[in-house]
Amino acid sequence: MDDVDRAICHVLQIAPRLPWVDVGAVVGISATACAARWKRLTGEGLAWVSVQPVRTAGAQTTAIVEVRCAPANRRALARTLAADARIVGLDESTDAGLLLATVITPDLGGLTRLVLDDLGSCGDVAGVDAHVVTQVIRDGSAWRLDDLDSDQIAEAGRLDRLARADLGQWAPRGAAPAPAEPLGPEDRALVAALARDGRASVAELARRTQGTPATVRRRLARLVGTETIRFRCEVAHAAAGWPITAIWFARVPPAESERTIAALGSLAHLRLGVQTTGEANLVFSVFSRSVAGVASFEKALGGSVRIEVLRSMFLLRSVKRMGWIVDESGRRTGSLVVPAVAEAAAGLPSVP
Repeated sequence: MDDVDRAICHVLQIAPRLPWVDVGAVVGISATACAARWKRLTGEGLAWVSVQPVRTAGAQTTAIVEVRCAPANRRALARTLAADARIVGLDESTDAGLLLATVITPDLGGLTRLVLDDLGSCGDVAGVDAHVVTQVIRDGSAWRLDDLDSDQIAEAGRLDRLARADLGQWAPRGAAPAPAEPLGPEDRALVAALARDGRASVAELARRTQGTPATVRRRLARLVGTETIRFRCEVAHAAAGWPITAIWFARVPPAESERTIAALGSLAHLRLGVQTTGEANLVFSVFSRSVAGVASFEKALGGSVRIEVLRSMFLLRSVKRMGWIVDESGRRTGSLVVPAVAEAAAGLPSVP
């Protein structure tokens, strides 16, 4: 990925569905050139726009689940877990007997069935520890490359607000989202289509879901306006110059919680920050250009808050990212497991 490729992706991180003419205006190239570069990036699995389930009318539950196994069984178990629609993200770590799964289920009962029944009865699983998310400080949709200057970032944000207002999606900063509504079959079909291509046009989405453009436009505005879904531009991080991922499991005293959340949310390159249940009540991760950058992040955080780090590790290889299976270099493959918010959650495949 060259500088222009990364700049395009940075714009799309800010405004994932921004028209090419506007993306080009920010980056300084033509709309045709932007579209051609994006076609190459997506074709090579280097970048893509996915859809992230945020909330539904039910009690949607998110958890970071540690799945332990014998190191010799790790790759086979990873393939099994990656096929499950409730597991939207999956990583292998420096602990050879540990897989880290990001799980999203419609309710706590769905998480219970996954952790106690499906994983509990899977022969390759040696242990499971689920950290239920109680508050999201920052998620992957907020992580940014650093290939735009401040003026370009401001312009991308302005154009995004205009585009969203035109679709009826935009609300003033700080305004509460509209109440979520139950997802019907047509909504699920639309989310499934968006999961495959988050930049698909309204006309293309109408064709794929057998609806009319006007109906699809209204449904799309409602799904985004109620924060049922959120779009995110993903990149193959090693190719984009951010090859290192580190994660920490920490404990924060209740009296320090508010100050810690504020400090953590202000740090650059934070990929994920969530409060969770259990001994480790804070889980956070970063993307970094180098191992030294991880040490610098730790130093910056330690100088501003009082936390007890229980465990930390590097994530060596991603297996799945927001439904998409990725290869060993982090590039998207052609295999998609649509997140369970868009389809009925399926149980784990049988293990030989």
